[in-house]
Amino acid sequence: MKKISTLFLFFVFIIINAESKRIEFIVKPYIQNVSTNGITILWETNIPSNGIVQYGKAKTNSNEVFFDKNKSSNSPSILHTINLTDLQAETKYFYKVISYMNTDTLEYNIIPFMTSINSNRSVTFSVFGDTQQQSDTTVWNKISEMALLERPNFGLIVGDLVDTGGDSSQWRNEFLANGHKFMQSIPLFPVVGNHDLIYDAEAKTFNKYMKHPGNNNYYTVKNGNVQLFVLDSNQDMEPGSPQYLWLVDELAKSKSMWKIAAHHHPPYSSDFDDYGNTESALPIDGDPNFDPIIPLYEKYNVDMVFYGHIHSYERTWPLANKRVSKAGVVYVQCGGAGGDIEHSGIIRSWFSAKLNSEHHFCVVSINNSKLYLNAIDYNGNLFDQYVIDKSELHSDESQIDGKLLSAPVIKFANDKFIEKLDVSIISYNDKGEIRYTIDGTEPTRNSFLYNGPFEVNGSLTIKVVVLGKENKSKVSEQKVTKIEAKIAENISLKNEGLRYKYYVGENWQYLPKFEELEIVKEGEVKNISVQKIKDREDQFAIVFDGYIEIKKDGVYNFYLLSDDGSKLFIADELVVDNNGSHSPRTRSGNIGLRKGYHKFHLEYFEDCEGEELKLFYKSGDFTKKLIPDNVFMH
Repeated sequence: MKKISTLFLFFVFIIINAESKRIEFIVKPYIQNVSTNGITILWETNIPSNGIVQYGKAKTNSNEVFFDKNKSSNSPSILHTINLTDLQAETKYFYKVISYMNTDTLEYNIIPFMTSINSNRSVTFSVFGDTQQQSDTTVWNKISEMALLERPNFGLIVGDLVDTGGDSSQWRNEFLANGHKFMQSIPLFPVVGNHDLIYDAEAKTFNKYMKHPGNNNYYTVKNGNVQLFVLDSNQDMEPGSPQYLWLVDELAKSKSMWKIAAHHHPPYSSDFDDYGNTESALPIDGDPNFDPIIPLYEKYNVDMVFYGHIHSYERTWPLANKRVSKAGVVYVQCGGAGGDIEHSGIIRSWFSAKLNSEHHFCVVSINNSKLYLNAIDYNGNLFDQYVIDKSELHSDESQIDGKLLSAPVIKFANDKFIEKLDVSIISYNDKGEIRYTIDGTEPTRNSFLYNGPFEVNGSLTIKVVVLGKENKSKVSEQKVTKIEAKIAENISLKNEGLRYKYYVGENWQYLPKFEELEIVKEGEVKNISVQKIKDREDQFAIVFDGYIEIKKDGVYNFYLLSDDGSKLFIADELVVDNNGSHSPRTRSGNIGLRKGYHKFHLEYFEDCEGEELKLFYKSGDFTKKLIPDNVFMH
């Protein structure tokens, strides 16, 4: 009885103590995910409370704000996320948030906002990158307030919003607190950066505070005649990956006059040492993971691409086919809103048009066929200007407003197949006929006319074009390969799970040569695991061995999420290479496998900071999922 009484009194104390606290804002109200008919309003309180948003249209000749609508949270909460879905396009509103619990009420000031534009009126947006607070913690606050003076319709932030993504205090006290004046009225569309994933590989904290219209951290959004295509460059972008296929489809569908892409890592950068030490070697142009993406930007007429990661400013010339081209894509590195400044190499890159190593932000204004880019430094000085005039780039006026024929999309289950493959072709154009070849030659009006899905049973290259009366689209090309599936091993296995070997080292930047290392310990696990095996935080490696059971013949895609490097081998074949020291990122590969057991070998190492290791797979019979325990044997 004494124990029960003591426990009871303890809980009574906790309840009374909680009720005695006054409600306070931990995060002041701000807006996200604006559209023509909706918006998300968020705020956070120190204790659970009920939340209400009062809102109403701005009225002419009025001396006070009228709130004729309100929306409440379903239950008491600390983080309040309320979606308004009954708004009108291009309309100015006011909102006010209220939190209450029992007799305690907390209110915030009345704040204005405007919904997205759905006409051809002009649009202005601000671009920021790498607001992570390092040496100077005042940068993001000052830059966001300067950007607010430009009164943009929305903002775009290209990743590394905080230094350590898993640290909620950095989101609350640094990013959201310092950007509040901007974010309370101006919606900010986010890109996830590598730092946003540190100790939070699945971006749960990022998605807790930053809302956008996608189910994944890649999405598209329109505002006026501008369409944003936001990628997660921490995820796989190889042809055939979910993100790649999504991007192809969305670019092909787009009828917007202006197409703007955004992601965190740079396709082009002259940085001092990120893509090769410029003091000792010839650097590469940028992140090689964009090699499959750059041709899509060019084929589907993307106008400008924004990114960060490198903490400096760089604008390229318009580029196409790896050279300067009048009608090419302009790339803008805008990574100067908080992180410590970086510098470019001494020797100028062939693609560079303008460089600057100061904290900065960009303002983009678009009016009909003209785009104006302005880059502004920490002191408010304009240091770069650039104009794209589509009326000068295209002699045909119909090509200015999105009526240029869009390249078709080739659809199939996988680019590798065992016996046969069904192929379909989609054109998102309102007119034109689809012509294709399967011998690698350029399609013409005499080539096969597409009338519906067709079957292939051998390796070949498909080329497709949409032909109008007087014009044609760019060509879409796809190579598909017939493969021999790996035969399962004739082996009897009795033990569930995998065997592992554990190693320790120092200064590893890549997977070590395991045959040269001493095994520190070894054992068995039910599934791939780091936390159950490691006995130190950094500089260790694990090798997993065993067999994976395949239930049905087919081509299997494997997705390897790791922080840091990893490699996956199945049936002695390298399927996924995710090597190197890096933040959480996903890479994928595929292989044909027959029913039965196949040799499984996975190598992993941890350099520093967070560690993560997960393996997913999919086939023609099931969607992408985490590999379960019951398929591993040894």
